[in-house]
Amino acid sequence: MHLISQEKKAIIKDISDLAKKINELEKEKKGKELQLTIDDKTLHFSRRQLELMELSIVELTYENLLKIKNKLISLLSFLDLEVKPNLKVNALEHLQNEANRPDGIPLSERWGPQEIEFKIGLPSVLGAYSGVGKSRTSLNFCYDCITTNRKVLFFSLEMTPGQLIANLIAIAKAIDYYKSNGSSNSNYFTKRVLNSIKENDIDDYSTIINLVDSHLTVIDSAGFTTSNIITAYEQYVSNTGIPDLVIIDYLQKIRAEKSSRNNDRRVQVIETIELLTDAAKRSDSAWLWISQINRQSVADKPGAPAISGFQESAAIEQNAALTMTIGRRKDQGPENIEMWIEKNRFGRYAKFDLVLDPSSGAVLSSQEIHTDKENKETKKTSSKSNNKKNEVKF
Repeated sequence: MHLISQEKKAIIKDISDLAKKINELEKEKKGKELQLTIDDKTLHFSRRQLELMELSIVELTYENLLKIKNKLISLLSFLDLEVKPNLKVNALEHLQNEANRPDGIPLSERWGPQEIEFKIGLPSVLGAYSGVGKSRTSLNFCYDCITTNRKVLFFSLEMTPGQLIANLIAIAKAIDYYKSNGSSNSNYFTKRVLNSIKENDIDDYSTIINLVDSHLTVIDSAGFTTSNIITAYEQYVSNTGIPDLVIIDYLQKIRAEKSSRNNDRRVQVIETIELLTDAAKRSDSAWLWISQINRQSVADKPGAPAISGFQESAAIEQNAALTMTIGRRKDQGPENIEMWIEKNRFGRYAKFDLVLDPSSGAVLSSQEIHTDKENKETKKTSSKSNNKKNEVKF
């Protein structure tokens, strides 16, 4: 009995998916000859042989298709055992590997809480609505790294490398100006930097340009897929060494893989996040993802948006070790934005106001925000402790 059209499509898709997994496992074994005993016969499988086995079925009957599917399932089970034969955990070896990893990258004193840092081998996320200043905020993190002799690999999917570097120089000069004058009224902004370069008046920027040249690599990533990003990272590591921080600006502009069969953008974003998370875990770099937040999401607080609003996928927040959101409050001017640390696997949560240089977007200083609710809880705790001190024990 022949299958109806929809049933045929379903089982053929299963066969295709199984063959794809088998090919991936074959590659993982680096071409080693694979052997499997089926029906008391020793058979050797390769990609070409699997294709021939599929093509050999002229009549797509239930029996023939099911026979191929069952053989592929058996082969996949065999390969899984071959690829991962040892389930024993060497606790000491794993602990030593983790202990030898470099430390995380802490936020500078300009950002407030000192115990907050970007963890090595784990992704962190900065999210905001469009136009708030995600890219410029990420450049402030970049500035902290290069000025502390850390190398940064920056995947720019939004700005050109020239625009990005000009913005970074403007931020650097504004911070220097603030440190020496104690004022945020700096006139260093991107346009001035570019005009100075045009006029060959670049002596004022030579120090920061040299720092950028030695510590920052910007990759123009417009049109990149996730595979392109991972390949570029691996090439950087093999040619230059391990970068301390990898910044991707920003997630929603990463294109879907050509091999992706799903047209649902949400599913494509999940695939992207899973691949990037795996790449981060296998690396000795800290990763910072910049993400758009949907304006239609319901904010559960004034100021910075809710992390539930990460555009197109909750997988962004789920996979991150540190989640930060920034936003503007209506009662504040352009020189202030609010930042929330809403998820921090290795530290505390926090919220604070950032003071900016309006012309460049440089973060100059911060002040932690304490809500009335927190103050009340603190008072209750202190009053309870005082009562305990006054208690008389018999």
